Amino acid sequence: MKITGNEEALKQAMAMGFENSSYQVLGYLELLAVVLFLIPRTGVVGVLLLMVYMGGAICAHLLTKQPLLPVVLFEVMLWVAAAFRFPEIRNRLLNA
Repeated sequence: MKITGNEEALKQAMAMGFENSSYQVLGYLELLAVVLFLIPRTGVVGVLLLMVYMGGAICAHLLTKQPLLPVVLFEVMLWVAAAFRFPEIRNRLLNA
C-alpha cells in the first residue's frame, strides 16, 4: 500500500508526519527487505533489515502515540520466524 499510494495509507503516513515521497521510499525498502528474507542465500540479511525496519516503526508509533500492539506483535513474529528458519540465529540466541 505504501508503494501504490493507497489513499488510506497516505492519510496514516501524513498523520505520522511522513511526506508521500518518503513514505513510498519506505515501501520500497520494506519490499527489498522482504525479498531478501525470502531468498535462502540472503535470508539472514533480510530478516535483520526487517527487524531494524520494525524497530523504526515502533519508534514512529511511540512518537506519534499510535497503537503499538500490531507492530510489536509483528516484530515478535519476525523473531520467532528467524529463530525457526535460521539455526545459526537460534544457536546464537540460545547459547549466548
